[in-house]
Amino acid sequence: MINNNSLYNSPIKQVHNFHEITDIDQRKSFLQGLLNENPDKNIDYAPEEPLTKQQISYYSELLEGRYEKRGSQYIDRYMRAFMMLLTSNRSSGLGFFAKKRKKETEGFLNDFKLDEYSDPSTSDEKKAMIKEEWADCAACYISSCTSSKAYSSAFLGMIPMPDKNVAMKIAADIDTALNEVPQTYDLDKRSLPIYEVFVDTYKMLLENGESLFREYILGKR
Repeated sequence: MINNNSLYNSPIKQVHNFHEITDIDQRKSFLQGLLNENPDKNIDYAPEEPLTKQQISYYSELLEGRYEKRGSQYIDRYMRAFMMLLTSNRSSGLGFFAKKRKKETEGFLNDFKLDEYSDPSTSDEKKAMIKEEWADCAACYISSCTSSKAYSSAFLGMIPMPDKNVAMKIAADIDTALNEVPQTYDLDKRSLPIYEVFVDTYKMLLENGESLFREYILGKR
């Protein structure tokens, strides 16, 4: 569950990417305002490149597909899928339940819109936008694991890493959920695009992230 708390401590907040808006209702409203050419006056939006209406519409579609509101809180379907993969029963890739588990794993991967991403008819532009949502999910997970008080998305600053053990655990979680579990059911090639985005976000956000992840991989051998 994601608490629907506001990021803002001042009346006007400058953002360079709408993913910096952590209040999901406000993020939805912000995108709708851009689409209607009636932007939120409380947000100073300064993107590197202006979004087209087509892009805004698709970002809104991705947002609706990712978050499910229950009461006053949102459930992040991507995060839920990641956690289900992470806690998946991998006692055996063979046997009576193998087909069922493989189907479940495919379902969790498709919760990330992997079906659409893998479709040859999906444009490169849409694929890039889907990957942005994956990166934001990865950043949310990393931020929660490091107990970062400031929201740190893939589009913001680097997270200090005072505890190496935490960094190793996050690396293991990413590898388990998006590489090892799919590999059990011969789905690792299918999950590879999501795995690569999570790894890249890890390397980008954590201090010495690249060397930390390399150390984790070497430690597996």
